[in-house]
Amino acid sequence: MRALIIGALGQDGRLLSDILKNHGFDVSGVTKSMSRASSNSTHTPYFQVDMSDGRTSREFLNSNNPDYIFHLGAIHAPSHTMKSLESDYFDKMHSCHVGITEHILQWQKSNPMSRSLIALSSQMFLNNPAASRVINEDSDPDSESPYGISKRKAWQTLMAYRNDYGINASGAILFNHTSNLSKQGFLFPTLASKIHAVIEGKASHVEVLNEMAEIDISYAGEICEAMLNVVSQEVSGDFVLGSGGTITINSLLSQVAKAIGVDFGVSSINEPQSARCLESSIAKAKLVLKWEPKTSPAELLVTMTRQRMVN
Repeated sequence: MRALIIGALGQDGRLLSDILKNHGFDVSGVTKSMSRASSNSTHTPYFQVDMSDGRTSREFLNSNNPDYIFHLGAIHAPSHTMKSLESDYFDKMHSCHVGITEHILQWQKSNPMSRSLIALSSQMFLNNPAASRVINEDSDPDSESPYGISKRKAWQTLMAYRNDYGINASGAILFNHTSNLSKQGFLFPTLASKIHAVIEGKASHVEVLNEMAEIDISYAGEICEAMLNVVSQEVSGDFVLGSGGTITINSLLSQVAKAIGVDFGVSSINEPQSARCLESSIAKAKLVLKWEPKTSPAELLVTMTRQRMVN
């Protein structure tokens, strides 16, 4: 079986590539920068292709002829820089999230034996800090952020093609997930570096924006396992993939401190106050995929911190 990963050099692409290979797939990836591909340590072959161009996309898919297509490409950044990115790269977001999705689905119309998975996002939904919102596959996307709008349009396009043409195309509504392959600047790599600084004696406490803020976060490797499970289903559909719960930053760091045996203080840059977040409902994933995350957020952060201790 041949699998193609769009966005293959990102965290999820690299993790998924290894998972697919372990399942016997012939895996290839798409990148817009061969310099990034040449510096990548995996043995996955990469092709430099602009999948946002319809003709180029069609010609490449015809030549590659994948059985499974994973569209993991995204234009995104850590939350504190996301607004600036959305302002500067809105057109690129639409081309990446919506344009590439449509080109994949158009190709599938002529290649009905193929299957695809489109990576969607919890950012399609509006986060109201004043009230907890549990998101499932039937929740209405209502975010008005440029990123959320583009992902919502991709989802609408996916559902339309699936309903109108009967192609095997699924959506993965992804909540926050991370690993040691995550870029610095995102939450867990930043926390791991700060905890490591405490262990090294370079700091006495860990500073965060708001220690009372909640997060729904899980291990990216397990999310990628779920993605393969999704696209392997005979009947395509959409699945929310997340931790299935939330934890405050303060509670998370308390668990990590206990696990690594290092007592450190936590301080907030802003006035600490309860801040609820969107919460993933993974009931469908449990029922249909027989999947749920096994690694807790604290276990994940401990692993990422210890990785820095040995590097």
